[in-house]
Amino acid sequence: MATFKTRLSKISKTNGKVILANDYDASVKNLEAKTIKNIKKLHPYLCGIKLNFHLLLPLSAKEIIKINKTAHQFGLQTIADIKLNDIGNTNRVTTEHLWNGV
Repeated sequence: MATFKTRLSKISKTNGKVILANDYDASVKNLEAKTIKNIKKLHPYLCGIKLNFHLLLPLSAKEIIKINKTAHQFGLQTIADIKLNDIGNTNRVTTEHLWNGV
């Protein structure tokens, strides 16, 4: 299998170099459906999609796999951005999910 860098380089030659930061506020519902809708609508213009920690946290493994498979069907690379401490909103939303027992 080709490396992530090679796959990203290949898709960026046809679709461009945009990676969608598919990050939502905590109040947004239907994260899986909205993310898949974004992929289907925007894939011709993207080389990848980044899923923030607070988007991944409330999803089940099955939902994450479905999102990942959808992105890969369109040749997009996926990035799980699971770090904390760099963006205030990410920290707030993540701790709300954790404290509320998502």
